[in-house]
Amino acid sequence: MHNPELFHVLIALSQAYYNIDHRGFGQPHMISLYHRGEGLKQLRRKFETPRMADDDASILTVLWLMDVDVSKTPNRA
Repeated sequence: MHNPELFHVLIALSQAYYNIDHRGFGQPHMISLYHRGEGLKQLRRKFETPRMADDDASILTVLWLMDVDVSKTPNRA
């Protein structure tokens, strides 16, 4: 794996969308939360090296993390 942070966040995002279909918004699953945390941990490690912080995988990881966080928010409409 060249980008472990991207891998973990992809798993978290997939689980988050699966949960939306089966549980609705605002019901995160432990698998999604675990992989979100692992993705954040790997991203923090990557950001310790400024040269590595601005690659495409880092940017995509941050965007997907935002999507995971939005999926955990209950729909208040």
